[in-house]
Amino acid sequence: MMDFADPERQTLNKRRDNFIYDGNYYRLETFEDKKEWPAILRVDTDSDSSSLNLPPFLEVIEEVTENSKYFSVNLSRKDFKP
Repeated sequence: MMDFADPERQTLNKRRDNFIYDGNYYRLETFEDKKEWPAILRVDTDSDSSSLNLPPFLEVIEEVTENSKYFSVNLSRKDFKP
């Protein structure tokens, strides 16, 4: 299958830490070999995101929910810059 690999993309090695806080399921994705990249917090919730109560032990730098730059397919591009 490596013959079909996209030469414009790189492998992403993610560490995923999952936890529940205030009734919502969270997944914190940290890139193992890209220490300069920010971690991405993904949240599964039934409530409106504007009323989401984020854990106080996390520092949110930027809301990226609708930002396609942070989709995994785009993060894997070799020319990606955080």
